[in-house]
Amino acid sequence: MQDDHGFDVNLLLLCCWLAQLRSIVLSETELRFLLAEIEATNSEVIGPLRQARRWLKAPASTSGASAAKAQRVRRLVKMAELEGERLAQHLLISAASALGAESCADRMNAANLSLTAYTRIVNETDAADALQSLARLVVKERSKDPLPS
Repeated sequence: MQDDHGFDVNLLLLCCWLAQLRSIVLSETELRFLLAEIEATNSEVIGPLRQARRWLKAPASTSGASAAKAQRVRRLVKMAELEGERLAQHLLISAASALGAESCADRMNAANLSLTAYTRIVNETDAADALQSLARLVVKERSKDPLPS
């Protein structure tokens, strides 16, 4: 989704999490605001680290001890990239808490409405079915039994 369609995975997951937690529906305006909140983190931290990690995945001119060293550096870069992702998630959650987002009665519908709005922002409406599949995997329907057995 991220590479093929340009979606920010952290924002996709936030849409599902807010739907699961409180049946919150994010509008296009709110989604654009959230994207702006993480734009610098994505472009200045996560993107360069991801590029370096991918480059280190299969360095063409290294072998033996050099390849092992490159893989060690790759693991360190991967850890830094994941910390960058956590920073973006923190920024998203902080920004989302300030929104006056609407909610609806159904969690799955809330997720689908938010995800559909996001497809319009990135002009990837053909990905709507894939995102609905994501919502089905992530968002759980409200349990009738308040305490799971």
